[in-house]
Amino acid sequence: MMEWIRKNDVLYKAVALLAAILLWFYVITVENPETELPYDNVDVVLEGMESLTANGLVITDGAAPTVDMRLSGERDKMNKVNRDKITVTASVASITLPGEYKLSYNIKVDVADVQVTSKTPTQITLTVDRLTSRSIPVNAIFSGQPAENYRSQGYTLSPDAIKVSGPEAVLAQIDHAEIRYDLEGATASVETNLTYRLIDVDGREVDTSRISVDTPSVKLDVDIKQLGSVPLVVEFISSDYLTSDMIQYVINPSSISIVGEADTVSTINQIDLGDISLKNVVENNIYRFEMPIILPNGVTAAADTPAIAEVLVTTPGYSRSVFMLSQNAFNKAEGITYPEQTLEIDLFGPDDDVAALSEASFSVVPAQNIDNLEEGEHTLPVNVSCSNGNIHIFGRYSTQIIKESAPEPEPEPEPEE
Repeated sequence: MMEWIRKNDVLYKAVALLAAILLWFYVITVENPETELPYDNVDVVLEGMESLTANGLVITDGAAPTVDMRLSGERDKMNKVNRDKITVTASVASITLPGEYKLSYNIKVDVADVQVTSKTPTQITLTVDRLTSRSIPVNAIFSGQPAENYRSQGYTLSPDAIKVSGPEAVLAQIDHAEIRYDLEGATASVETNLTYRLIDVDGREVDTSRISVDTPSVKLDVDIKQLGSVPLVVEFISSDYLTSDMIQYVINPSSISIVGEADTVSTINQIDLGDISLKNVVENNIYRFEMPIILPNGVTAAADTPAIAEVLVTTPGYSRSVFMLSQNAFNKAEGITYPEQTLEIDLFGPDDDVAALSEASFSVVPAQNIDNLEEGEHTLPVNVSCSNGNIHIFGRYSTQIIKESAPEPEPEPEPEE
């Protein structure tokens, strides 16, 4: 064993190691040499922020500055240094206007006899902007379509504008707030709260990290209604000479689209435009009617629906006509004659019956007693009738008549002697 120790110089090596340890201990405990160490990315505390805010300003760049430094001191002192012992401060209290500022800062090390040997950068740089507020409109963008036979009848946003606060330069970028909603397959009205994005004029999203808002979401209400198609109808009031089975008519439009709640739309099977008098059709020669479309309660008309419907009436096989009747057809009576004249008889009836009329088909009789008339020419009302019961005569008529003088009575014969 001893031979091995001697051959390998173990004893000498052990002595050398012990001597080194003793020397190191001496240097550490007796000599205590100066040491320099780096400390990087140390946070800078900004003082006077209350004053900055009171001046309506906000830091837009450099709000969380850091610095690098090197500290030196005796080794035992440096062993006590850590980040909690280092305080770096800079004051922003003197800043009163927007702009870029370079500020000096102070470093305090809460360990005695430790010095700052270098610092980087020598000043910190801040950009300050004015703190302001704006009202930003909210826009809604929809995708998809409601289910078949359903329609969106509009929407509301609450609020329809939001208040944003932040640096003036940042707020100047904002054009509007934007929400998006998919209406695909919707069959009922929508009520939901949605978050929004702030969008610039080019459609890009704006960074909101330095912006505060008065509300985090917007309430969206979309009115979804069912769409239904219903026919328009009209009622005809018959007259003695024209009934509803004798006419044809067209309603334009024939039907309209209505919008409403499903349980309301399902109960409406037609919309009544009102009544048309067939007597009025023929007597006043009116075959075209404009009738307002009045919707039932609870529904509205779809877009582009007219407010007025047009009803066109025709009387196929029937017509209104004028027959020229001369005085030769007037009824004769004792003591009167008729000067040459013509009556224009306004009549209505089947086309075949009208075509078959002749003067013999009519009777023209004075409508008052002619016995008490004085001699001479008179204008008298007359009653005009037609032997064909399918012909209806309109209007009132009068004729010229001549009351003849009464014949001289024959003289009584003289008595015979």
